[in-house]
Amino acid sequence: MHPTRPSLVVVLLVNQVGKISYIANNWPIPATQPGTTDGNGKFTDALCVTGPGLSPQPLVPQNPESSVAVDAFLQYWCGGASVQNFAPACVGVQVQTDTFTRYMDHARPESITSP
Repeated sequence: MHPTRPSLVVVLLVNQVGKISYIANNWPIPATQPGTTDGNGKFTDALCVTGPGLSPQPLVPQNPESSVAVDAFLQYWCGGASVQNFAPACVGVQVQTDTFTRYMDHARPESITSP
């Protein structure tokens, strides 16, 4: 039997002031939230915008994916933190930083760095 790697408790810390808009939009920046890792150490999150009144209206996933970028913001992954103890910076260990780019029908972390 092969042991599985334990899940890392991580918090996804979103830069609330550094949003870059590529096209006119009113998409909100998501709040900081818990994130998780799977047994292989891959980070997972659930950053999604949906609902009435959004402009432009997000699309369901397309095939091929849309190439229209809506906005981007910095995203930090902090190990050993919790939603209750984060501040403007990581509490615990910063394990990854990336630029989270949202497209019309999907989103993607880009420029991923690990200190």
